[in-house]
Amino acid sequence: MNSLMTVFSTVVGMSMTASYVALGVILIRQLLKRAPKIFSYLLWLAVFFRLVCPGSFTSVFSFLNVIKPAMQPDALPEVLVMAGLGNINDAINGTVNSSVGSTLPLVAAMDVSPLSMMMLLGSMVWMAGVMVLLIWNIFSYFKIAGKIKTATLLDASLPDIYETDQISTPFVFGFRRPRIYLPAGISPRELPYVLAHETVHIKRRDYLIKPAAFLVLIIHWFNPLMWFCFALMVKDMEMSCDETVIRNKGQEIKEDYSNSLLALAVQKNSFWQATPLAFGANNIKERIKNVIHYRKPGVWIGTAAVVMIVALMIGFVANPVNDTAAGQETYAGYAVDKLLANKTPYVGNASKVIALIDAMPLPKGVVRDKVELQTSTAPYGLTIQYRINDDSAISAENGMIGDVFGRNAILLFSLVDNVEVINIKFTDSAGKYEGYSTTYLRSRIEQIMQRDVRVYAESADLLKELLTRLEYVYFSLGNEGNTAVNKAKQIELCLEKIMSSPLPSSNPYDYIKAHQAEYNIILAMDEQALPYLFSEFAKGGQTGLKGSVMEILCRKILGSEDIKYASTNHQDWYDAYKAHTQRLTDKNGLDWMQAHYPKGVLILRGEQN
Repeated sequence: MNSLMTVFSTVVGMSMTASYVALGVILIRQLLKRAPKIFSYLLWLAVFFRLVCPGSFTSVFSFLNVIKPAMQPDALPEVLVMAGLGNINDAINGTVNSSVGSTLPLVAAMDVSPLSMMMLLGSMVWMAGVMVLLIWNIFSYFKIAGKIKTATLLDASLPDIYETDQISTPFVFGFRRPRIYLPAGISPRELPYVLAHETVHIKRRDYLIKPAAFLVLIIHWFNPLMWFCFALMVKDMEMSCDETVIRNKGQEIKEDYSNSLLALAVQKNSFWQATPLAFGANNIKERIKNVIHYRKPGVWIGTAAVVMIVALMIGFVANPVNDTAAGQETYAGYAVDKLLANKTPYVGNASKVIALIDAMPLPKGVVRDKVELQTSTAPYGLTIQYRINDDSAISAENGMIGDVFGRNAILLFSLVDNVEVINIKFTDSAGKYEGYSTTYLRSRIEQIMQRDVRVYAESADLLKELLTRLEYVYFSLGNEGNTAVNKAKQIELCLEKIMSSPLPSSNPYDYIKAHQAEYNIILAMDEQALPYLFSEFAKGGQTGLKGSVMEILCRKILGSEDIKYASTNHQDWYDAYKAHTQRLTDKNGLDWMQAHYPKGVLILRGEQN
């Protein structure tokens, strides 16, 4: 069943992309109203391509850059949607990065989500529709075949032209060997025009193109715009065929040709059928008007039109070039506008999720491989596979891998509302990092960041604030020691930044006000920042600006556990607070202290752990 949902999701993605292209074709078609219809007919190839091909080449001339800049249609075939609970459980049972998570709430995973039920129901309805339309058209095909099986040759010298009294209008029928079938008693005046028209259809292989287009329409039957496009394509096919006949036989036949169209007009709507190609199909009024106004284009006009159509085809078929390559403005290496344009509430929105992943920078030598979207049951997840082609610029020891992908994971948690688990996996052709993986959990990330990171996706300014914070966030490589070292490094960098300006001021709050983001980063660590701050005081001599800022931070984090103490010497406050804590511990014991002063008791360790 997951396979059905995967196919359905991919079809929906292609149908959405084709819809944007179809709107462009409809617009251009209106502008080409006076041009030969063969040009409009050719443009439908772009829509056909989008409906059957999930990927394409990229170009700065892509039409999607204009109508939907954030699209990443190439991503669709690389996504395995609805991989299911099994993959998430695999991630849980596998290596879990100690810096971001401990356990996953498995209880929620046992329920079937409404989103999964909707996707399953949608997939089943879609498949049912496909089957009904296929059966209906197969039935129609054999019904027509039954009517013409008694047809006889019109003339022994014309082996592929038959006549029968079972039909009322001429048409082409057959796939391997198409034949022209005529109603019995067709007048000699109309016969040359009918044969000329149907012969053009056969030469252009329209008898194959129309059924192929209808077969694709059946797959995308849920998209009403595609039905409208099919009707327009058939109209362009017939009009361009009429124009070819006029061009071959001369302008003087217009009146007789139009009279033939009117005389053999089909009264019954054949729109639902892929075949046959009837001479007097629908839109007779418009076809006659088109025949009357048709003028053979000059050589130069025709050449210019061909060049324009080729350019338009390239624009409709090409995918937009990725973010920074297209020259988008970035902040801290990230294209903020592109990230916000692809913000999505649903991790199953493959095109947006892939666009987000591809908009984020990677270490040199690393490329994104496949992406799996786990959306069948909660908790919803992402598994992103990266391939390391050149590890010369990569060092797991200094945290480069963890930092880059950790920041990207936090951004994904911010921009994809319902993703709860993000797995990062690597393949390394050199073998150094082969099999390296890490897992990020939203619950743990929000503990680290001290808030729901989705609030940062509400505006460009907030997202830039998050990116600023992420410059100072370090991620462990899988053990607590690295975690502690990285936190110490992070606090140290923040303190250096805070003390860097404004140099003329003697008020520590002026420095904090000038670097509020760095100050907030340390505050957000809460008690995890205290071991480093206490260890710096334990070295002694913290009487300057650094000591002042650290005292402010410590007392803010301690909150109700702090003591009433007015000092101008910040080292004195630390010494007094440590003595106060030691007295309470001596009197009540360590267990009591840990229960009543869980932050203050950390000072007794004396140094960073």
